[in-house]
Amino acid sequence: MKYYLLTFFAFISSALCADKPNFVVFLADDTDKSQVSLYGAEVLTPNLDRLAKEGMLFNQAYVSSTVCVPSRYTFVTGRHPGHSKYPSYLADYPEKGQGSPEFNVGLEVDGMNIGKVLADNGYVTGWTGKYHIGGVDFKTKLGEAKGLDPTLEESDEVMKALEEATRKHVTEKLGWSWAKHMYEGNMVKGYSEHNLEWTVEAALDFLEENKEKPFYLHVTTTLLHGPDQSWEASFDHPEITGEGRVTRKLDAEMPSRDTIAKRVKEAGYDHALGLTWMDDGIGAILNKLDELGIADNTIFIFIPDHGSIKKASMFSLDGSNVPMVVRYPNGIKAGSVSDSLVQNIDFVPTFFDYAGVTPSEAYHLDDVSMRPVFENPEAKVHDSLFFQLGSARAVLKGDYKYIANRYNQERIEIIKAQSKDNLAAKMTYTDGHIGVGTRGMKFNAEYVEYDQLYKVAVDLKEKNNLAKNPEYAQKMKEMKAELTKHLEPFNRPYGEFIAGPGAVAPGQIDEQIASLKAHILAGGYVGKKKPSDSKNKEASAKKKNKKKK
Repeated sequence: MKYYLLTFFAFISSALCADKPNFVVFLADDTDKSQVSLYGAEVLTPNLDRLAKEGMLFNQAYVSSTVCVPSRYTFVTGRHPGHSKYPSYLADYPEKGQGSPEFNVGLEVDGMNIGKVLADNGYVTGWTGKYHIGGVDFKTKLGEAKGLDPTLEESDEVMKALEEATRKHVTEKLGWSWAKHMYEGNMVKGYSEHNLEWTVEAALDFLEENKEKPFYLHVTTTLLHGPDQSWEASFDHPEITGEGRVTRKLDAEMPSRDTIAKRVKEAGYDHALGLTWMDDGIGAILNKLDELGIADNTIFIFIPDHGSIKKASMFSLDGSNVPMVVRYPNGIKAGSVSDSLVQNIDFVPTFFDYAGVTPSEAYHLDDVSMRPVFENPEAKVHDSLFFQLGSARAVLKGDYKYIANRYNQERIEIIKAQSKDNLAAKMTYTDGHIGVGTRGMKFNAEYVEYDQLYKVAVDLKEKNNLAKNPEYAQKMKEMKAELTKHLEPFNRPYGEFIAGPGAVAPGQIDEQIASLKAHILAGGYVGKKKPSDSKNKEASAKKKNKKKK
């Protein structure tokens, strides 16, 4: 009798799960809308094109933050990064003071993430590819566990141990069902070659193993991180993976890398081979879903963590406004396009909605399900969107975007102590991260102002700052009120908007702002050292000799 009861309950459980959709999130790295064919770029990406034809293209999709760690935190939690309770972040920015969420946040081990909650509700949850949500010193931990010296240069042994430590962290600490072929963060020296086949192989293994169960699969490729040349340079190193060098042939069911250049040329293009490579990986996953007969009941989403050209800024174009396409044959009309505002913070609520999952009261969610938009591209789920990165906060509403930059008291004192030559490094939103932090600064000197107001409906590149224009005083008042509304749930001070420890009103560093703006506008070097006169002369001589030849 016990056997028959167990069989009956297993049957009922299977029947209930059968109606639940599967989820695949293909999360690219550093990708702009201007790079992909979905928005007019002349590149060979037939599988992305297929997704658009069979699903829904989004024109107004945004991410919560424009650097890897905080954006990726949002993707798997449904929370703004400023809500992170990771111990090291709270140690630097106690909850009663002004926060500065950037590379410093981390993913909590409290089970409040998409993988753990869905796993507790009948789903198999898998992760392959890049982790990079900070806060975990894997090298120290593996050193303790494996007896390896974490100060040594990376080796095959260290890389393999890092990959294993990352997998175990995802499954044993974060509560996901499955993890395979993981990168701890950005690729490291000596092992910095992209290997999409290594990641896709794991994705296909997951699909094959879990084809008869409802599942969530998080595929986080390292592409398109780095310049075009780094993508193509990786073609010659199929042995380099996140676990060190491998000798076996990877079973990713993708076209050979050797065919990419030929296919791109035959299509009439001569660049962006890395995009075609990434597209091949997407195609392999789509083909596997077809082969297993589960494509119709699978929500497949392509989106990057943020843009590339203006990463680490609060600008929309090539920053927070990203390419996004969603295919769900059972629930999305093929070939549809939406101009509705959506954000990566909506992902987790959407998955909970479709899975029929109600998280515990302790689970903090910041936003809403995108399901109404999936079912009707003209539906609206947001009146405005909120963004944060380090010292900056922003709000997008209607035709306007407002950006506020408020350093805390500690940063103000540091900035005041800097020489003119070092101001740029300390006035990025992401303190001290000059490599990526100054991209937006170089694009528009207004980046360093306390307040920026752009009429994005006509000023798509956000060049004309209207914040000090008397004609827009009322709009500034409205947008500041909208920002305040988004700031209140954090229960943290911020500038003059919400008073509290460390919060400082504008007017403290007027001189430094004016100096740095003048330096940028004069063509000063920001984000890199000024070449010496000897190097300039050498470069000039080479150009002259080349012309003579």
